[in-house]
Amino acid sequence: MRRVFLLVCLLCAIYCGGCTTPDNITRLSGQEVPPATWVDQAASISSASNSQSLPTVMPETLGLDQVIHLCLLADPKLRAGVASISVAQSDIITSELVPNPKLSILQSLLPLTRDFTPTRQGGPPQFDVYVGYPIDWFIFGKRAAARVVAGLGNQAAELEYQDLARRRVSEAIFAYYDVVEAKAKRELLLQEISDFTKLRIPENAVKDREAITRLRREQNKNLREAETAYGNALVKLRARLGSYGQGRLEITSSLEVSTPESVPPLAQAVQFAEEHRPDLQALNRRTAQAEAQMTVEERKAYPEVVPQVVYTRQFQEKVIGFPDASSWGIGVDFPLPLFDRNQGNRARSQALSSQSQWEREAARAELRSEVEQAVNDFQLATANIKASAAEEIQQVKVEWESACKAYQDNKGSLTVLLDSYKDSHEASLSSLQVRLAYWRALWKLRTALGLHQLQ
Repeated sequence: MRRVFLLVCLLCAIYCGGCTTPDNITRLSGQEVPPATWVDQAASISSASNSQSLPTVMPETLGLDQVIHLCLLADPKLRAGVASISVAQSDIITSELVPNPKLSILQSLLPLTRDFTPTRQGGPPQFDVYVGYPIDWFIFGKRAAARVVAGLGNQAAELEYQDLARRRVSEAIFAYYDVVEAKAKRELLLQEISDFTKLRIPENAVKDREAITRLRREQNKNLREAETAYGNALVKLRARLGSYGQGRLEITSSLEVSTPESVPPLAQAVQFAEEHRPDLQALNRRTAQAEAQMTVEERKAYPEVVPQVVYTRQFQEKVIGFPDASSWGIGVDFPLPLFDRNQGNRARSQALSSQSQWEREAARAELRSEVEQAVNDFQLATANIKASAAEEIQQVKVEWESACKAYQDNKGSLTVLLDSYKDSHEASLSSLQVRLAYWRALWKLRTALGLHQLQ
């Protein structure tokens, strides 16, 4: 009985000692998930939208903050991306499981051609029950290594989802500014058409009337193109808003730049991006996961070890005239690793680890290039926004109004009027492009740096 008691204690110690909580996975892996931002909160928003009632009334107008919120809430790709986190979490559950005991029942030494008797003995028949429990997952650390891999995979999945949210929100932001640009150009053309419609042409200016008519036809053509561009921009934005993009969309914006933000030093910007970009952090986790997988494959080379306890009942009375007897035994079952030592998977894990390291280095090089381009573009946009003068634009508009009044009073020529119109149109369009370029460059830089805030 003492041996049985010791065996039971050993099995209990193996079971309890091999169990850890999911929180220990982080400690074993030596990695921590970075603090949550509004980007990774998209997972909770998207999962909640499956079970909770969502607002059914769209705001009358959408600003940039509403566009970002609705993108996080209803973008189909983001909602699909939540499933990758659930898959990684299911791998953690699998890695936490301990193996099941093994049960084998055997009835042996039964009579085949004749009955067994005391004068014609055989057998005696016996009934065997084998109960075994694998312990190689504990003594060789197979389960602990698998938990580390699953934990790193879960961290990588969360970071990859954050990066997906970063990219999808960035696409929604640029789609928003495409709508703003198309809307502003359309409104500019409508205002110019309205100005020319109100323009009173002298009755004797026949050639002027023909020239202005041709100009109006050109303006109407440009307006149709602007309407199409505006509609296409709205369609592009709708795709980022999921079900919320199916209704009427009215975009509001303010492109005014009160104080341009300062341009960060390139070295500081690259260092910040390497520390905060979720895609690079995810690749760091994938590299660590690939290295941990090498340990898993190394430990799989060790054989499965199954201690067994055997109960045997021998039926002797009818066969040899002795009382039936019960007995027990103990043993260990394991294969001999002479040929298969998991060589293929071990080599494969080493190759994948090397591949993961090179992919991380390639991503770091791409990140540096992206950040440098974003810094250069923002530096140019900041210089342009500082160089543009609102007073000059206002002066051009005043000159256009003066040219219209002078022409209607027969004090100015059509040539001066059209030149003034051209200057006014180009000045307004240039001002719009400079301000749009600034905001696009600013968000491009924020996206490249991994900054996840609205202001």
